[in-house]
Amino acid sequence: MTPSPFPKWRRWLDRIYREQLHNLLVAQHIFHQFADCTKPHIGQYTAAELAEWMRQGYIAFAVTAIRRMVEEPKSNPKWKSLSLVILLRDLARHSSLLTIERYRQLFRKSVVARFADRWFADFTGNQKATTMPVRRINRDIRELKRVSEPVQRLANKVIAHTELDRRRLGQLTYQRLDDAIDLLAKTYETYRKLITANCPPVLLSHYDVTEHFRKIWP
Repeated sequence: MTPSPFPKWRRWLDRIYREQLHNLLVAQHIFHQFADCTKPHIGQYTAAELAEWMRQGYIAFAVTAIRRMVEEPKSNPKWKSLSLVILLRDLARHSSLLTIERYRQLFRKSVVARFADRWFADFTGNQKATTMPVRRINRDIRELKRVSEPVQRLANKVIAHTELDRRRLGQLTYQRLDDAIDLLAKTYETYRKLITANCPPVLLSHYDVTEHFRKIWP
């Protein structure tokens, strides 16, 4: 009998969060604090070299982390990778297992069991769906690829390699970088809840470091 893929998916979700998403969200949170503290000093020379070093380090880390999370599965790879997109591709191949009956079982004897059907409908985008549609999963993958495309281009052509004609790359704004990170987090949360019925919040307040930045940029 073919083993259930759900234990594997739970392990994958844990690793994606622990080794990819969590550090990315923390880095984004700290960078926003950094940007707020340094914004009044733009055009000045208050620790300008340090600020530029921090900015470069964040961008290099963030675009690499996003690229890692949207990596596609490869056929016959020498090394097997794990990413959010690889997980979604696997879910799409086994979408017939993602049923409303199984989802209801996750809330057995729970005080919120009455909301299971409503939440499943939110996942599927269809009030009458009894399984997670492949087209919904594929749509989420396409949206991740679309939003992260300029980020991947920067990772491939600037961080990992040197593009001869930088004009071809376009401009990656901080907002587009945030959009990609936010969508990764939202998509992860959706499928984490679909598979496990819960997704603990990221307590970013533990990483408030503004007071330290204020020592340099008062």
